[in-house]
Amino acid sequence: MRQLRDVVVTLGSRLNPGLLAVLVVALNVYWVIILAVINREFQGVTSGHPLLDLQNSLAPGEIITPAKVLEQLGDYTQASKFIYWVFFVLDNIMPHLAFGSLALLWVYFWRSNPNRLYNWLLGGYAVLIPLGVGVFDWLENFFYLVAIHAYPTPDTVWAVVAGLTFKWLKAVCVFPSTLLVPVFLVYHLFCALQRRTRRPLIGS
Repeated sequence: MRQLRDVVVTLGSRLNPGLLAVLVVALNVYWVIILAVINREFQGVTSGHPLLDLQNSLAPGEIITPAKVLEQLGDYTQASKFIYWVFFVLDNIMPHLAFGSLALLWVYFWRSNPNRLYNWLLGGYAVLIPLGVGVFDWLENFFYLVAIHAYPTPDTVWAVVAGLTFKWLKAVCVFPSTLLVPVFLVYHLFCALQRRTRRPLIGS
């Protein structure tokens, strides 16, 4: 864990900020587009059901439950299973890259505007929170695949429960990984503006 943190901090400290910004935007936009394409193909062969990984609504009555997953699994076809495997392979790569880029962005913001809190964060393991998304996402979909292929045997239930458990653990990492970026950005711009206004005029 410590070595991984050190690698993330080192990369985030050395990457050019412009390149880092392009990397963050490109990876996340690309993954959103790929997800939309795969999900559309999946829904076409699965009675309109989205990929289980993408059913993240918190609206009343729409929260995914084991009972809802088991009901959907009854509509899965061979084509559904094949597409989910394709998605699983890609999902082993892209979330690590997309959310890893956010971890690097966190480091850049913390390094650029040192203060007591940021120094404490750099010395701890908070920077690994975005990487947790990829880990829990992999475990979530691994158990979904177990459930998909076990259905309708009794093993389906525990696999579904395990998949949903890792879904919510993933959410615990997703929310701060994404929602804190605007906060760090605003503070970064505020500090940059402060430094600019304090800079003495040439010749004064």
